[in-house]
Amino acid sequence: IDTFETFVRTDYIPPFITKLTGITASMTQSGLTLEEAMLELSLFAKDAEVYAHNAKFDKSFIRHYLEETNTKYLPSNWVDTIVIFKRRWPNLPNYKLETLIKYFDLADKEDHRALSDAKHTWTLLKAGM
Repeated sequence: IDTFETFVRTDYIPPFITKLTGITASMTQSGLTLEEAMLELSLFAKDAEVYAHNAKFDKSFIRHYLEETNTKYLPSNWVDTIVIFKRRWPNLPNYKLETLIKYFDLADKEDHRALSDAKHTWTLLKAGM
């Protein structure tokens, strides 16, 4: 398992995103351009199998920006962990990542940061297998 994390340089982050994640536009100024980030992500992921919580959202978001930046990428198999978690723990109140994180006492709350969310998803996935 390996990780990839970067900020994408931008001059504007919507206030609700800043409130949710704590990320401000000034924090992104040392990040990569969108084109650089998409190229790095494409090179990192290659044709790896991708596990994501609510994969449909992540996949559409990433594919949109790969195509917008004309970044070549290899198709990969996406596995939505919500499907796995619903089978493994059918009686939970919902399958939001924050609910699962609290239910399994991984953290007090979800911090809505990509790498942290990915690590929590991986921990849950290992427990669910």
